[in-house]
Amino acid sequence: MLVQDLKQLRSDKGWMQWPALSEAELIAQRAMFDDAGMQQQYRYLHAAFHYYQQRDAVATLALIPEGTGKDLTDTTDFSLQVPRGLALEAEHGWQAAETHWRHLLTLKTNETQQQYLQLSLVETLVKAGHPEAIFAPDSPVKKLRFRSAVLKSAANAYLLRQQTGEQQTHEERAVALHTLLTQSLVHLDYAAYLKDSELFRTIAPLKSAENASWNMEDLTAFTWDGSDTEEGVSMPGADHGGIHVK
Repeated sequence: MLVQDLKQLRSDKGWMQWPALSEAELIAQRAMFDDAGMQQQYRYLHAAFHYYQQRDAVATLALIPEGTGKDLTDTTDFSLQVPRGLALEAEHGWQAAETHWRHLLTLKTNETQQQYLQLSLVETLVKAGHPEAIFAPDSPVKKLRFRSAVLKSAANAYLLRQQTGEQQTHEERAVALHTLLTQSLVHLDYAAYLKDSELFRTIAPLKSAENASWNMEDLTAFTWDGSDTEEGVSMPGADHGGIHVK
């Protein structure tokens, strides 16, 4: 019953041959969930129905109280807090959602849950216009994949230069520098490009490995010497006459 209901909640048009789940159907199922000792699972289904199907943040919050436990590893307990966070954002704004995700990140979670919560906080801060908070010293967002995505899509030049600092990891410094130099070239800011290029002295290019590819953040593209062109083609390298600033 639970799995079938979850499938029918995937869309307001239903799932495959099954129609969308109605609230009347959910209410009629409550006794069966109670008899099976699955009250929390029923609570999640009802809350998910209100948030994902009805887009009713108020009703969603009424069904999911703020958690008081310290252990969130139970799948249902964790799942309940996800629509609560989304409903808080919809009803009370970014700050309420940020507080919620930050609190959950202090609780006991497994690795998958931890990554989900970090991503939720990242999305909230970026949409709120505060990507710099992701890189604050006390930020709970530690996953390089999320931090580098923000650097490449939402960071301004000031934040990028900050993240090239020696206090950051080598990987994050290289991603920040690659993004910074790319933005300078895109915006034709050659003076900034040449100034920031001096960071090549302290930030070495990343080396791809079997479980990590850095082809999209390859700093050697900016130090290309103009060789390896087709026969008969001559081009100046990036550091040999390709860019001049008067």
